[in-house]
Amino acid sequence: MNRRIITATIIGIMLMLSGSTMAIVTSPAETDDEPSHSATASRNHEMPVSGRDELMNRAPVIPPVAIKTAIDKGLAAVSKYRIKSGDTLGKIAKAWHISISKLACRNGIANPNVIYPGKWIYKNARKCKPVAATNVQRTVPAPRSNSNVESVIQFAISQVGEPYVYGAAGPDSWDCSGLVMVAFQQIGISLPHYTGEMVNHGTPVSQSDMRRGDIVFPSSGHVGIYLGDGQYVNAPQPGESVKVADVYAFYAARRVV
Repeated sequence: MNRRIITATIIGIMLMLSGSTMAIVTSPAETDDEPSHSATASRNHEMPVSGRDELMNRAPVIPPVAIKTAIDKGLAAVSKYRIKSGDTLGKIAKAWHISISKLACRNGIANPNVIYPGKWIYKNARKCKPVAATNVQRTVPAPRSNSNVESVIQFAISQVGEPYVYGAAGPDSWDCSGLVMVAFQQIGISLPHYTGEMVNHGTPVSQSDMRRGDIVFPSSGHVGIYLGDGQYVNAPQPGESVKVADVYAFYAARRVV
């Protein structure tokens, strides 16, 4: 009898212990001391508030290709552009769908390989007709003998190598119209120190009729003295010096001698 009581008591105690243990395992949500495995996993995958805020406030990263495309599209939509470091005339001409020679001609750029940051360039500047090299060779007349013409040319040639400086008219630096103006002063002819006005002096000359000593305008913003054989002496642009070069385009020509 006593054994039965003892055995029943032991079984009762074991059942009580078993039930208590099960309650602990199956009811974790009732205590704040130990979070469940699922709750812990959820919290481990949750980003801290400060991290979320930092991510939301972070500037979007734009791929370099997208930036270049946006710049090209922006350039194509405008009719004037301020040159920036790293630009080339070819890049600008491509965005505007015109040739490099035409863009150089319209903007009075003597050397298409050299452009300067900060300068404005215009898509629809006054149009001019590029020179075809074959036509130049075929239509250039024989040099004329004229002492006044030679005096002008010899003065201009003697300045070759001297630097271009905007607004300068000698004695040691020149801009394009300053060189032409002072060269013709040697024979008593007065011309303005401004290409836009100089183009109105003298007698108009067609490209096919140009002669040695004529004033030639490759563009509306540049001028030099024609030497014959498709060449002229000119003060090109900042960073360059007075030199003899090919007439790269034709806008107008004037004869004053």
